[in-house]
This record gives sequence, C-alpha cells and structure tokens, in this order.
Amino acid sequence: MKHLANFKIRIIDQGLGIPEKEIPYIFDRFFQVENQEHKISQGTGIGLSLTKELVQLMDGTIEVHSKLKQGTTFTVNLPIKHTAEITSPELRVIKSTIGKTYVPQLDEIITPEDTNSVLVVEDNTDMARYIASCLQGKYKVLFAKNGLEGLEKAKNIIPDIIITDIMMPVMDGFELTKKLQFNANTNHIPIVMLTSKAMQEDRFTGITSGADAYLTKPFNKKELLLRMKMLIAKRKKLQKVYAVNAAVDKKEKKNETTDKNLNFLNTVIDHIHQHLDDSNFGATELAKSLAMSDSQLYRKLKAISNTSTAVFIRKVRLEKSKDFLKTSDLSISEIAYAVALTILTGLVKPLKKNLKKVLQDFVSNCLSVILYLI
Repeated sequence: MKHLANFKIRIIDQGLGIPEKEIPYIFDRFFQVENQEHKISQGTGIGLSLTKELVQLMDGTIEVHSKLKQGTTFTVNLPIKHTAEITSPELRVIKSTIGKTYVPQLDEIITPEDTNSVLVVEDNTDMARYIASCLQGKYKVLFAKNGLEGLEKAKNIIPDIIITDIMMPVMDGFELTKKLQFNANTNHIPIVMLTSKAMQEDRFTGITSGADAYLTKPFNKKELLLRMKMLIAKRKKLQKVYAVNAAVDKKEKKNETTDKNLNFLNTVIDHIHQHLDDSNFGATELAKSLAMSDSQLYRKLKAISNTSTAVFIRKVRLEKSKDFLKTSDLSISEIAYAVALTILTGLVKPLKKNLKKVLQDFVSNCLSVILYLI
C-alpha cells in the first residue's frame, strides 16, 4: 500500500443495466433511470450525486460502464497522498446532533373523526413515515404501498386529499392520478405529487395527468402543508358553487358543462327526481342506484357540496316542491305528497319552514308586479 499511487474500488452487478443515452445524467442530483419494463422500488436520486461529490472532495474520480440486460460497473479511483498526520487513536464521546423529531409508525396516526383525511401513496417506508411526521396532529393519515393499492383505498375511503410518489411498483403515480381522475367516485380529490423526478418534462406530465400540485424531493415541510391547506380551502370555497339549490338551478337551465363535479351532482339529482314519489327512497337506495356504497356517496357529496346524502335528498325534494308551487295549480298538500315529504319522519318541520318562506316570497313578488303594473 505504501508504494501505491492510487486506491481503486470497483463495484460490479449483473442487473438490468443503464440505457446508454441516460448514462451522462446518472450523477445529476434527483435524476432516476426510468424502466417501464421492470417497475421496481426506486430511491431518491441523491445517492450517486452525493457519491461523486465525496469522491471529488478527495481528488478522485468515478466512472461507470453499463450494458442493458448485462449489468453495470462503477470504478472509483482515489489518490494515495501519504499526507495524513500520524496520531494515536483517541476515543471521544460525541453528543448526537440528530434532532429528536418523532417519526411515527405507519399505523399510529390517530386523530378526531372530523379531521381531514390524507392518503399517502409511497413505496418507501421511511419516506412514508417522514411524511406522516410532517402531517401528525393536522390530518388523519392513511397509507398505501403502491399505485394499485392506493387506487383501491381511494375508491373505498374517499380521502380529502392524496399525496403520491411517482416511481412505484405495480402502478406508478402518473397512472394512479389518471385513474383517479377518470373515476367518478374519486375525481374531486385534490392530488399532490411528491417525487425526486425534477425534470421539467416530468412536471408537465404530472400536471397533465391531473395532479393539483407537484413538489420535488427533498421537499420543504412548510410548503407541503401550505399547498395542502390551500387545496382544501379552495375545495371548501367551491362547495358554495355546488350547493344543492345552485346545482338544481343550473340543471333546470339545461346548460351543458364539462365540470365533472356538476355532472356528478346532475346525475344524483336525476336519480332523486326519478323517485320523487317514493317515500322509501333514501340514502341507501340512492347509493345503490349510483353503484356506490353508502359511505362513498356520503363522503363524495360532503366533499363537493358540504351536504350529507340524507340532507341532499331532502333539499332536492324541497327545491322541486318550490318549482311545483310556482309552476302548477297543485295545493301545498298535493305538492308535499308528490315529492314524498310529509310521509317521512323529521321532514315536516323543514317542509313547513321552507314552504312558508317560499309562499311569502311568492306573494311578495306577485304584489310587487301588481304594484308595478298599476
């Protein structure tokens, strides 16, 4: 060793190999080789960049040779300078500088029932735990290890927001996002992509697939929390737009729309109108007619219009009764029976309250017209 000028380390594998066109970029920070044929668990894209920086700090070099389906060889050359000071080994107690941030287990996130829920789709357990520690105390956190599992959980649970990685086994984040946007049960859920793929093209792909926000790793905790807060706040503002009376009014005008949420509400209203005179048509029956579970429909309607299924049905019937009152010669009792309101327990008071107001407004408007004509 004393007469050697260089110390050489060679690491050889017989793995998938690296495409020749991507070799010049593998030492770039956050760059990852994308292999569509073998979707395996990926790292963060930091390791090789950090390795090269450390080698260069020691005035060394690192080279790579690779062939697809044959393997890869990394060669590290470090100069032996014989300039280190010769000293006797000394044992010293060093205090840890690692922060004491508590990183919870994946099944430990317990919050009140009314807390917003977030589904974290991430195949790297350590990263999933870190994300959970960032959200702890603010959200009810659920987990999925790949895109397929995330899709099934999203359809069953209907979370308030989804955080997903891109490079995952079985189904990647791009495909997951597209499927969530295509599904009527989940297309209202805001999606945040967290990924080490920092290329501008990847960012465009993420946004095109339907993601609402795109953050690169390592991400800033405050930025993540702020993005999530703003996306949920934006959804709550839109709930006024999708209120039952507004949705019914827009539907009556028969305006064509590409708004996926309004189209869903129109479908729900259609199903309720088809069963207006059926006093047994409630939340369960409506969910079945839409091929959804009770909880799926409840969470979907609650997320879009801030209204439970039972209240939504009640309001649609009341809106229809107002329409009958203004456009037909039916008596109040006939209208009530036509929309199956008086038979249902608990609906008599809201019926009287709403119809009384409608009558007052209607009479008031008639008087205004008469006075104007006079």
